Amino acid sequence: MPSITAPSKVLVTGANGFIATHIVKVLLETGYSVRGTVRDDTKGDYLKKLFNDDKFEYVVLNDIAKPGAFDDAIKDVDAALHTAASLKPELGDPANLINDVVFSTTGILESAKQVGSNVQRVIFTGTTASVYQPPQGKYIFTEKDWNEAAPKAVEQQGAAASPLVKYAAAKVSAERAAWEWIKTNKDSVKFDIVTICPPLVYGPMIHKLEGQQDVNMSNRYFLMNLKAPRTEEQIAKKEGSYIDVRDLAKIHVDLLSKEKAANERFIASAGCHSWQDVYDALNEEPALVPGIPIGTPGATKGKVYDYRFDTSKLQSVLGVPANETYRPLAETMRDLAQQVINAGVWPTQV
Repeated sequence: MPSITAPSKVLVTGANGFIATHIVKVLLETGYSVRGTVRDDTKGDYLKKLFNDDKFEYVVLNDIAKPGAFDDAIKDVDAALHTAASLKPELGDPANLINDVVFSTTGILESAKQVGSNVQRVIFTGTTASVYQPPQGKYIFTEKDWNEAAPKAVEQQGAAASPLVKYAAAKVSAERAAWEWIKTNKDSVKFDIVTICPPLVYGPMIHKLEGQQDVNMSNRYFLMNLKAPRTEEQIAKKEGSYIDVRDLAKIHVDLLSKEKAANERFIASAGCHSWQDVYDALNEEPALVPGIPIGTPGATKGKVYDYRFDTSKLQSVLGVPANETYRPLAETMRDLAQQVINAGVWPTQV
């Protein structure tokens, strides 16, 4: 199985996205050459200026779901990191959404098979929305778990399904399609695949940030809801799981060179957090944001929640413990808050 190391050339799809820009940054810093795909030259030129590195180039792809979309982009690269997705779950028939995401997923694999003679690994950025479904009581989710509830809900509700359910159903369908594709084609291709499933991704942004509208969705919802009124119970309960975007980017790059990652699925999560944890982080001195609720400081520190994600498989392959893989919540939240304050882009509306 392959070990793709610098100075190999890596394709990063959707290179101007929140997660992808950080991946490109880590790749370049590690010594890889990078070809990014973007939807127009304006986005590509921004990245050329941002990275200021001759090892970065870009190509324009307007429609990643059409057949052969990645044929030119994937030529002469050694690996591909597929982060791009056409996801607007709030709009219309979920069947169209799911089809587009599935076609772009299998499309890059078909391009790798047909014209990507150098490709040794394709890594997909998935989500724990493909793993998680509401548990009955205490439960620890692993890579063996799949969200069966969201596809069923979309099948029953159609366009009336919530955007979150549509999103989850699309991501489940895309990831399953990738695994089915490699199962069918494994004897006729020389590359393997990897899927990485993170929860909510927070942290500072290096993609083009001109206004509130450019704050990515996970950061936007977090910032908008930070000061919302909550009961003591709501403050103390598990709000979700998270990962810092910088840690997630490094995980993508590190898995390129891990032979044991071949054809494996990984959960990448820094852990769970409550709103109390967030309040405590942002109220540390020096306080960054005025008016952050206080709650009961320290009340949820070290709390073990009824359900969480097991990342031991990832830690084993990376060869490092979790405390050396993930930043603490306080660092993530404070770095994000400082950035949006300095840039004047604290979101006030979705």
